[in-house]
Amino acid sequence: MSHAHIAWLQDDGRPLGGLSLPDHEQQEMRGFKHASRQRSFLLSRLLLRQTLSGLLPDQELHFSRAESGRLLLANHGNWHISLSHAETGIAVIVAEQPCGIDIEVSRRVAMEKIAARYFSAQESAALLATAEADRPDFFFRLWTLKEASVKALGEGLADNMARLAFDISGSSPRTYSASPALQLWQEYAAPHRIAAAVTGNDAVHWHSRQLSIEELAAS
Repeated sequence: MSHAHIAWLQDDGRPLGGLSLPDHEQQEMRGFKHASRQRSFLLSRLLLRQTLSGLLPDQELHFSRAESGRLLLANHGNWHISLSHAETGIAVIVAEQPCGIDIEVSRRVAMEKIAARYFSAQESAALLATAEADRPDFFFRLWTLKEASVKALGEGLADNMARLAFDISGSSPRTYSASPALQLWQEYAAPHRIAAAVTGNDAVHWHSRQLSIEELAAS
């Protein structure tokens, strides 16, 4: 069994005075023009660092980028990381196998149009069979699983979402096919839908928690 550690927070918009990152990360943060993007970068890196501090106590953490742009933990290759931003939420995962995470807020989107391109026949049929009032949540349950899974697999969204088909009719999500092998986790933390995926056939012990900005500042 492998382990995956998930943490998320809801950004309530409070001032972030006193929160900072190492100098090189502060410099990277200042490269973003918009204050909202700087804010999400700061909070996501702090949330990631806080999660890693419990797994790698008293060790320096260095991040790098793969050619694809994926964030890597440069000096501890036995841990894999992923993060996701929503308008008011941030989520991270640290796992012993390649992993991915996605956080979304249910909102009005062109569900049928998107489903026609990115959903499998089974998923599209299940979406249309869902009561109209429940369709947005159903849609984002599937969408977050797809986003998390393509991140875990290290593949592009457009070419691989349709081939990843998920059944969410039971208590836990599952794939319709045994290939690719994925272990899945999903939770609703109002107003956010969060999903995570870890590659491989081994069972995963999921550790999850929600933090506040206050708790992040105190850590």
